[in-house]
Amino acid sequence: MSATAPREGTKLLPHGNGFVLPIDPSLLRELGIDETTPITVTAEAGRLVIAKAAAHATKEQVAASLQNVNREWGGVLKKLAE
Repeated sequence: MSATAPREGTKLLPHGNGFVLPIDPSLLRELGIDETTPITVTAEAGRLVIAKAAAHATKEQVAASLQNVNREWGGVLKKLAE
């Protein structure tokens, strides 16, 4: 079954005060998602959309990006600030 083929017949199961959505393991493998993968769940046009959460930059990555911006645009940014 392809990732775009509908998987019908899945029902929500009660869990505490909410519900869980069982997802077929083969679909999770196709998407590269396991129990440790951060995901986002949104509603768009009446559909639930489940996607891998965006990776967050580390402090080191942010610092390196800031250094690059300052190196490239520091003079312009300083003039804009004045």
